[in-house]
Amino acid sequence: MAPSDIVLVPGYWEGPDVWRLVAPELEKNGFTVTIIKLLSTGTPASESPKSPSMYDDIEVIRKAVESIVNQGKDVVLVGHSAGAFLGSHALQEFTSKARKEAGTEGQVTKLAFVTGALFPPGHEHAPAPFMDVQGDKLFCKAPRQVLFNDIEDDAEAQAEVDRLTFQPGFGWDGTVKYAAWTEIPSAYLICEKDACIPVAFQKLMAEGAKSDPVESVDAGHIAPVTKASAVAEFIIKVANGA
Repeated sequence: MAPSDIVLVPGYWEGPDVWRLVAPELEKNGFTVTIIKLLSTGTPASESPKSPSMYDDIEVIRKAVESIVNQGKDVVLVGHSAGAFLGSHALQEFTSKARKEAGTEGQVTKLAFVTGALFPPGHEHAPAPFMDVQGDKLFCKAPRQVLFNDIEDDAEAQAEVDRLTFQPGFGWDGTVKYAAWTEIPSAYLICEKDACIPVAFQKLMAEGAKSDPVESVDAGHIAPVTKASAVAEFIIKVANGA
C-alpha cells in the first residue's frame, strides 16, 4: 500500500508558504500533508539567546516524522533546495533497517527532491555566491534573477519575492553527519532554468544519490510555486511507487 503521509520541507528564505500550491493538490489525491516550518527561517542571528542552528531545524523535521511513523504510518519526505539535505539528515531513526531493529512499524519509504541540495556526511557549509549577509540576517542576493527568473511578468515576480524572508546571518552552519539517501530510495526533479543550483550540479547530486527516477521540469528554482502542478504530479508519482 502506498504511503498516505507526505512531509514537505522548504529551503532557505521560503517558509511553509513555498508549498501553498502543491499541498492542496496532494490532499486532493488522498494524501495527508505535513509542511515543516524551519525554526531558522525568519529568525535573525543571536548569541544570547542562541539563534537556531541547522541542527535545530533538523530536530524539528525529526520530531514531525517521528509523530507520524509512530502511528505505524509510512512517509514520503520531500525536500526543496536546502530542505533536501536538512530532511535527509533527520531520518536516521526511520529507515526500514532502523525500524525493523527497533521492532516498530512505520518508516520513511521514499525521498523526493525538487532541485534538492544534497551533501554527503562530512560536508561543511561555505558561503555561496547567491547569499547576502546583512548583519544578523542572511538574504538571497538578487532573488528576482536567482529564484524567480522563470516568471516573465516583473510585478508577478516581485509579489513572490515579497513573500520571502531571511535566515540567520551567522551561527547556523554545521557539518552534515548523516544523509538518508544513502539508505532510502530517492527520486529527483531537476529544474532546468534554475539560476541558484545549476542543472549540472543537480544532475551530479541526483547521480550521487542514485535517484530513480530522475525527471525534469521547465522551471526556475522555486518550482513548487511556478510549476506547482508539475511538482505535485512528480510527488504523487513517487508516493505511488510509479
